[in-house]
Amino acid sequence: MSANRSHKDEPGRYTHRVAISNHRLVSLADGQVTFRWRDSAHNNEQKLMTLSIDEFLRRFLLHLLPKCFVRIRHFGFLANRRRSILFVRADV
Repeated sequence: MSANRSHKDEPGRYTHRVAISNHRLVSLADGQVTFRWRDSAHNNEQKLMTLSIDEFLRRFLLHLLPKCFVRIRHFGFLANRRRSILFVRADV
């Protein structure tokens, strides 16, 4: 597989998670955003990266789902349509 694939080629990996969670955001000051990231090349060591707001937003927007996709919150036995069945079984 090519390392230069576009994010549009793999929309599945973005249907279950957000692009960056709030706990990874460290600071927003003077037009700069600082956040934590894991460096897989160095044993998954956590590092800080500071980017301009424009560059941070550009990178963040690469992770938006295409118009026809919906983010999945719960699936399988946690799906909304099964919730009422599970609650009835739990009460028995």
